[in-house]
Amino acid sequence: MIKFIKKFTQTDFLIKLRNYLNIKPIVVNLKNIDSSYSISDSFAWRTDNSYKTTFHYSDILKNFFDIEDSSVIILIFNNKNELLKTIKNKKILRSNKFVIDKNLINGFEGYGLFYIFHESKNEIYSSIRNSCYTGFSFNNNLESFVHGNIMGGYKKINDDNNIQYGIVGKSFLKNNIYKIQKFFSDYDKVELFFANSTKQKINFLIGGNRFEIKTGESKIIDITSISEVEIKSNCYLIRPIVFLYRKNFIDVHHC
Repeated sequence: MIKFIKKFTQTDFLIKLRNYLNIKPIVVNLKNIDSSYSISDSFAWRTDNSYKTTFHYSDILKNFFDIEDSSVIILIFNNKNELLKTIKNKKILRSNKFVIDKNLINGFEGYGLFYIFHESKNEIYSSIRNSCYTGFSFNNNLESFVHGNIMGGYKKINDDNNIQYGIVGKSFLKNNIYKIQKFFSDYDKVELFFANSTKQKINFLIGGNRFEIKTGESKIIDITSISEVEIKSNCYLIRPIVFLYRKNFIDVHHC
């Protein structure tokens, strides 16, 4: 059985203490992920409101390390971090794609996160990150593509069963300000897609409203009534994906 774990080490304790006290905090922790690890971004997917999600990815191990036996495993979770689907592709090409629609996940209409990990029996003396492109089609219109956003999980390339969270750090207090450098007054509808890639629950404030997301969970928040968005959070990197609506068209991007 493949699952995410929240392994806690002495190094994690020291980093947590530094972040707790806000003493040279560690925003992104890659200290122990230096060799033969596959890192996946926390990729968003949607099948709600007539959405369909397409993902494009390449054979990183073949393209950069000339490894012939590479494969991928894709884990699809709903917004409550419940595993919906596991996909194993042992015959990947240099360029690949797959589609997440209702048919793939037994008619489920909703949203969540998915992760892609590259696997091989070989060791490499580097670690790789998959931050490829996800396309969102709304009402069967052309897709709006966005590349990966935040590093989410990681695992050994030659280990099937040990997937971990915790690359992104958090503080004790909600004292981190993330201000989106864009005004949203000209759009019919605006949504922010948040993901929690930390090892603990995160909290944040938008326009006086309080939200929380547990590890591995995601949340879509409608902020149409707010033109200028400031996010106050205990997460050091709470970078949402923006869904903008104007008439029958959407634009999806980072902020």
